[in-house]
Amino acid sequence: MVAVCLSNVVPLLIREACSQSGERKEKKHALSLCPEKSGELCTRGNRPTFLKMEQEASTQAPKSTQESIIKEETITERKWVKLEQTTYLDPTGQPRVWESVKRTTRKEGVSADGVAIIPVLQRTLHYDCVVLVKQFRPPMGNYCLEFPAGLIDSNETPKEAALRELEEETGYKGDILECSPALCLDPGLTNCSSHIATVTINGDLPANLKPKQKPEEGGMFSTSVHYVWITDKYTKPLSEYFCILVH
Repeated sequence: MVAVCLSNVVPLLIREACSQSGERKEKKHALSLCPEKSGELCTRGNRPTFLKMEQEASTQAPKSTQESIIKEETITERKWVKLEQTTYLDPTGQPRVWESVKRTTRKEGVSADGVAIIPVLQRTLHYDCVVLVKQFRPPMGNYCLEFPAGLIDSNETPKEAALRELEEETGYKGDILECSPALCLDPGLTNCSSHIATVTINGDLPANLKPKQKPEEGGMFSTSVHYVWITDKYTKPLSEYFCILVH
């Protein structure tokens, strides 16, 4: 699984910004081997090296423990999800308990639970637009405007799942433009992961002129399909798009 974190990027920027000043300091206080004490470092001039102080500070610093899972216990399990209690070691070496929700539907051999699709509809003499679906979500107790999405079946690639879900939920047939690595959705609550695929739809093809949803048996049915036009000449705030789509 791939995650991009600012904590990984910032030190690189700081290190690069400090490299030039570090080079200047090295010219003034270059370290060399002391001729009097073989193998020991000293500075040219009368400035102290602080080497001993750094060694003492390193021995006094608390040792960090590699965080790891000790055990996982299932509290309760149903058809689609299960509640687990995980015991793990924190950085200080102390055991801690974490509760999480996991899917019971993840198939063997698949890289993620599901895939979300960003469908871009392209038609002659029309602005490109993004296709969204509106459906009722019981956990939210309300309707949600979403990108088409679904679970990846056994022996199915993320790209294949993306095209299948797009056709089921919107009726459109598309082509994969790109597909992301597996991404965490809410790592503080669940281990669920998803790919994000960008799909282009040729709206001039006969198969895409009058698309009809094709929900699988037992699957959720999107109540309607909505479009958000993409244009650099005229853009609206997201709140205005939301009001238009809802009403």
